[in-house]
Amino acid sequence: MRNASLHTYTPARGTRSPPCNKEDRKKMLHLSFEPIHMLPKILLIYMTLGTVVASTSSNGTIEDMQRLNDTLFDRYTSEFRPAFFLNQTVEVFIQYKLFSVIYFNAITGTISLSGALQMNWKDYRLEWNPEDFGGVSAILLPVSQVWYPKIVLLTGMDNIQQVGSEDFDVHVDFHGHVMWVPGGVLMSSCQSNVRDFPRDYQTCTLILNNMMYDKDDMRLVPRTETVDMDFYRKNGEWDVIWTRVSDQVHRYETLTYISFFSITFGMIRKSDYFIINLLAPVVVLCVLDAFVFLIPVGSSDRVSFSLTLFLSLTVYMSVMGSYLPSTSDPLAGMTYFLLASVLHSTMVILMTIATIRLYEREHLPAWLFRLYRFIFRKNRKSKEIKSPDDSYENIPLEKRASDSAEDKNSNVVTRLSLLSALDKCLFAISLSSMVLICIVFYSVYLQHDHTPK
Repeated sequence: MRNASLHTYTPARGTRSPPCNKEDRKKMLHLSFEPIHMLPKILLIYMTLGTVVASTSSNGTIEDMQRLNDTLFDRYTSEFRPAFFLNQTVEVFIQYKLFSVIYFNAITGTISLSGALQMNWKDYRLEWNPEDFGGVSAILLPVSQVWYPKIVLLTGMDNIQQVGSEDFDVHVDFHGHVMWVPGGVLMSSCQSNVRDFPRDYQTCTLILNNMMYDKDDMRLVPRTETVDMDFYRKNGEWDVIWTRVSDQVHRYETLTYISFFSITFGMIRKSDYFIINLLAPVVVLCVLDAFVFLIPVGSSDRVSFSLTLFLSLTVYMSVMGSYLPSTSDPLAGMTYFLLASVLHSTMVILMTIATIRLYEREHLPAWLFRLYRFIFRKNRKSKEIKSPDDSYENIPLEKRASDSAEDKNSNVVTRLSLLSALDKCLFAISLSSMVLICIVFYSVYLQHDHTPK
């Protein structure tokens, strides 16, 4: 009866549990791949899938597993590293699985990542012969029951603490291969570079170290050269364009006796929101500044129009300043662009006041007439100034009055033509200067091909 009950709940020896094909696994992952608050469920499914794959080749009963557990840990000591010879190096193979970039704060230089750190090593004390234990080839154990590498995040933001929780079990096979996949949120410091804001490119490096053993006792070895992105969920503000995993850290290259593990991310900001809501309005306001010279002087107040645009520009400057760090090396290119925009708007206001003063003057400076004739190439012969005795000696009095009126009307037309040409010239200068500022800003700060360094 005992064997019958065991046969009811446990697969018989030599049989395999129902297979789990790829489509079923994808459905399971798709249903449980939710936002970051579903992280425990994601990790649970991931660990479950790994357990299903491993357990399909396992047989035996719960009594066989209990007997195996008692045998393995009869004289096992978790405080000692799994090296029979003391001069032997324990290699811990690490692979980071990224779930999502929770946020990156360029002002404080903080990045928060959700993921799991898969660690594999071999413990010779956990080897057994499956035939001696009913065919049991793998077992799940609490991590506190075995030796495991205690790794810390050196670039932690709040404090330096151990990576991984003992809430996650370890998977051990009969060859003594141990796999531990602790998951959680890593908060690390990351020096921001907002030179190309709003299309800035950030490189963040997370540095791990064991803090207990030197490189001869335990060495951290990358399993792959990149981060595992199979479970990655895209961030709304940042795109991860490349990743790199290495056991070399440039800043600690002199500490050759310590084993480090670095995880580097290359991210670029999604700039559509900032370009549409912040950058484009600033460009439009500066372009509108140039059209003040096309407004007739008598129909409206040019200065009020220019000042209104200038105040609107300062409002956008204050809004955009909240997205930029107060200190940055190098300084954000957007800061230079806003400064150039303010200077451009200030020059437009000053030129507007100058043109209004010219309109109110009865006599314009002679050099303006000369400049006007030079630019538009109106070669007019200068009229000789004749004395009243010589000029009007034989001319009737009525003819003299008519000529004087025609000269006066000719002067008025020339004055209006000069002021109109001056407005058009200032309009072209201010508009072309703003277009030039935008082209320089785009080519220097926004047009880049970001590649791994």
